[in-house]
Amino acid sequence: MRLRTIFTFGAACFFFACVPGSPVYLGGGFATFNGMLYALEDMEPIANAEVCLFSADTSCVRTKQDGSYEVFATSEGATDVRFRITGARPAVVTGIEVVFDEFYEVNCVLSTRMTLSTESGSCREDR
Repeated sequence: MRLRTIFTFGAACFFFACVPGSPVYLGGGFATFNGMLYALEDMEPIANAEVCLFSADTSCVRTKQDGSYEVFATSEGATDVRFRITGARPAVVTGIEVVFDEFYEVNCVLSTRMTLSTESGSCREDR
């Protein structure tokens, strides 16, 4: 029983040491991206959409029920943010220059219409 407790404690410490923003994160610096994702057709928040940061590292999260998200960039430099939902054309914001310990707000308005295109569109920021 004691071994199980020690193992559980060690696994929890390892998990929190790898998650940016957690109280015991042991990695290098990071930057925080947050914002909202809205549907173009009715301006309602989009829940459970995928938001990814692409740079030297890739980080992805899902939007919450209210359309908000928070994701951490773990590398500096040029970063692209992609917003994607199933069946719709993804939207991308390109060329954000990330600096550690900074906060970036990136909101997006995304069409929820089904499309057969594999090309990404630009992220409309009219909200």
